[in-house]
Amino acid sequence: MGILAWVMVGMASGWFVGRLMKRPGSAALADLLVGALGALPGGMLAATLLGISNSIEGFNVVTIMAACAGAVVLVVSVKLLNGSHLAAAER
Repeated sequence: MGILAWVMVGMASGWFVGRLMKRPGSAALADLLVGALGALPGGMLAATLLGISNSIEGFNVVTIMAACAGAVVLVVSVKLLNGSHLAAAER
């Protein structure tokens, strides 16, 4: 249940951040995938650092919040990196 919750929260976070940082050429599917990818290390890192046992099979609010943060960080990073490449190409 934990990993599934992390992925779902990550996808929702990725979509939401993608809409907030709307840029030309941004794709909702890419935001969903990047959000899901960012959520996994976020949730796992929180579980490891905080010593939460059974975080992968169980439901834990702290790891879900960390998964959300991981998703947001990765989506923002990817969008900023893509934006800097687009700006350099326009020069």
